Amino acid sequence: MMNQIAKDVHDNIGQLSNFLKMTVRQLVKYTHGEESRQYLEDVKNITDQIIIHSNNISHSLNSDFIKKRGFANVLQDDIEYLRRSGKLNCNLHIEGQIINVHPEKDLLIYRIAQEVLNNIVRHSGAANVEIVIEYQKNGFRMRIKDDGTGFDIGASNGKGIGMANMRDRAKLLNGDFQIISQPGKGCTVELFISDF
Repeated sequence: MMNQIAKDVHDNIGQLSNFLKMTVRQLVKYTHGEESRQYLEDVKNITDQIIIHSNNISHSLNSDFIKKRGFANVLQDDIEYLRRSGKLNCNLHIEGQIINVHPEKDLLIYRIAQEVLNNIVRHSGAANVEIVIEYQKNGFRMRIKDDGTGFDIGASNGKGIGMANMRDRAKLLNGDFQIISQPGKGCTVELFISDF
């Protein structure tokens, strides 16, 4: 069911968004006047964001996609989208030998990473993000660190569906999930799974 929804999102919203982007590009060629061109550039940028988010939704729902491409490759795709959008300088480091696990487990890890990246883009004001994936003998660790504004964890703990979803997914993975942040000092999100 979820895989079918993912395919529908990709085929319908994704394709229409790409057609819209091509149409706007053609309009920019034939539009005169700086103000009009600026409005069209804004539409093109918004369309780029729609494409990014529809791809993210499609990938996050589709365990087959994760299985075929692998968690690290799908995450790298998202990072490339962010780089091209000009919103973040985002780097991914993978340490150790990549371990193939059940696609549902990879999907849960990917969804946590995706939620963290979406929160960084929407709320942090960060310019740089470092993602470290460690495949260890005794487990798996993912660390995502940004240089954004940070926040008071005590004041926001438990608030927001995104944070609750990340914690719930970490529990499904029998993982240890923590957020380290202070106002003005960025944020680090870490997931450790010992039984991997």
